[in-house]
Amino acid sequence: MKASQSTSSFFNQISVPETFLSSIMPRLAGDSVKLYMYLLYLSDKGISFTQRDLMGSLSFTQDQLSGCLLELETADLIVKSRDTITINNISEMRLHSLYRPMESVSPDQVSKHPARMAAIDTINKLHFKGFMSTTWYTTIDQWFTLYDFDPEVMVMLFNQCSKYNKLTNANYAAKIAENWHANRIRTISDLEEFENRFSAQRLLGDKIASALKLGRQLTDFESALVAKWHTTYGYDYSVIEIALSRSLRSTRLSFGFFDKILTEWFNAGLKTPEQIREYEAKTKQPVPSYPSRKSPGGNFADRDSGIKESDQDVIKSLIRKDKQS
Repeated sequence: MKASQSTSSFFNQISVPETFLSSIMPRLAGDSVKLYMYLLYLSDKGISFTQRDLMGSLSFTQDQLSGCLLELETADLIVKSRDTITINNISEMRLHSLYRPMESVSPDQVSKHPARMAAIDTINKLHFKGFMSTTWYTTIDQWFTLYDFDPEVMVMLFNQCSKYNKLTNANYAAKIAENWHANRIRTISDLEEFENRFSAQRLLGDKIASALKLGRQLTDFESALVAKWHTTYGYDYSVIEIALSRSLRSTRLSFGFFDKILTEWFNAGLKTPEQIREYEAKTKQPVPSYPSRKSPGGNFADRDSGIKESDQDVIKSLIRKDKQS
């Protein structure tokens, strides 16, 4: 014997955690939200699917789907493996992030390193008006040990959180700390170099988006490709612009298309626009040009008039006679 509901599955509801609606969804691209909601539906119904199924159901291109999956992974909403997409339990992750399986310690127990204590004291006074919780003292001390940040870098981390009004969001601060550590930031000079590189990549991305008339910011997937072109390949806009011009000769307007072009050039050892143009001239069919038709000679009135030269002499003679009379 078992109990069941008479209500049709058509009226079933799929719950979405409030933290997703309040904290996560506003930061996601619309297509990523669309994909996440559809994945919740497929998971609830136990429906098997392929990436091709997702592309067909949501009218996504391969680049769109890859970009959305990357954004959902970055937001810790899913874990993607070769054959499986696992949807994380947001509420459970939130609980784990707030719970620390250790006792909080008092400020004077956190660290015996004077410079680190001075940094913690600065953070307390600047951003918490002297009332920073003991949990933050413990967390900051852990980050000092785990990431080996210089004291100045830790202060800059909380300045970043304050700039975007995220001082109450422990997850946001943790994400910054993890990202900086992943980019091998330890000293303030490391941080300055990283920010300069990031700023240059962002400006490059904005310039590309403007050239392509996208009318939006780049997705995480597109930004990752721009970072590869700029950092790994060492290409500036003068080179990337040549690849973008290919869109004038092709209906395939996608970052994956441009990535293939730039990767081909990089693998061929090409670094400058001049080298690329020479390479293109040797390996590609040149673009046909259609120069405007020019008449062999004479003034402007004579060109393209359709009047034979002998007839023009007769006309000029008649005009002179008319003036004399």
